[in-house]
Amino acid sequence: EPLYLFDPKPPMALRALRPPQLSATPDLARQCRGLAEALATVTRGWLLIGGAGSGSRFHIDAYGCGAWSVCLEGRKRWALYPPGSLPPGVIDMGPGRFASPSPVFWFSEVLPSLLPAQRPPIDLVTQAGDLLYIPPGWWHCVLNLTTPCVAFTRNVAYGLRAASAVAAALSAAGRPDEAAAVQRFAWRSHCDESDNDEPCG
Repeated sequence: EPLYLFDPKPPMALRALRPPQLSATPDLARQCRGLAEALATVTRGWLLIGGAGSGSRFHIDAYGCGAWSVCLEGRKRWALYPPGSLPPGVIDMGPGRFASPSPVFWFSEVLPSLLPAQRPPIDLVTQAGDLLYIPPGWWHCVLNLTTPCVAFTRNVAYGLRAASAVAAALSAAGRPDEAAAVQRFAWRSHCDESDNDEPCG
């Protein structure tokens, strides 16, 4: 497969890039210390650089997070499937483990051979200046169409509605303390926002 570079320490100019306001609530990791600690050892943002034919195989972002990706130069082709819909050509190898064909093979061989009964992906192209948000749990595969192709992406978990999925993903990843911290944070926040009609203990 063509080389595709993921730089977890982007240039200073990109560090000033403000996260897009995609939700009325801020990123959960900015609010919940337990989640922030869990993610402290996990890279959440990357500068991505590749040539035509490079890209990312089908995957779901970790810890129940979604992601936003802004294309800075070039064009990228995306295929997305909703949660619970294993993309054609992807093999389930057990809890949290999957085998996926290369993006070039998937777009050139698997996609054209889909049967009418098989669900087609959301298939779209982004170009310089476009921003795409991938909700939590969505499968996505990316094929870079041009050389060079440059993008910046960041994982996010917006609001309390994301808390249960994030906690479940942390628990499944063997991080029960962090999962419990997220659940406690969500419960306390729910109690703070309630009008005292519900018991909060």
